[in-house]
Amino acid sequence: MKYVIFSYATLDNLKDKNGQDLIFESKAACFRYLQKKFNFEESKSNKFNTKYGSPLKINKLEE
Repeated sequence: MKYVIFSYATLDNLKDKNGQDLIFESKAACFRYLQKKFNFEESKSNKFNTKYGSPLKINKLEE
């Protein structure tokens, strides 16, 4: 399964520097990215709030 991180602030998935969706091979990879980029801790609900108050959510990518 693959996963993306959705931002409620932009109403879109997080993008890389080329404007493509960031796609992760596992939910754990999403958590590691969030922890490194935003200093998040794991959440059982898969929802996170950035320090700016804009929520993010990990979504399963439909194949």
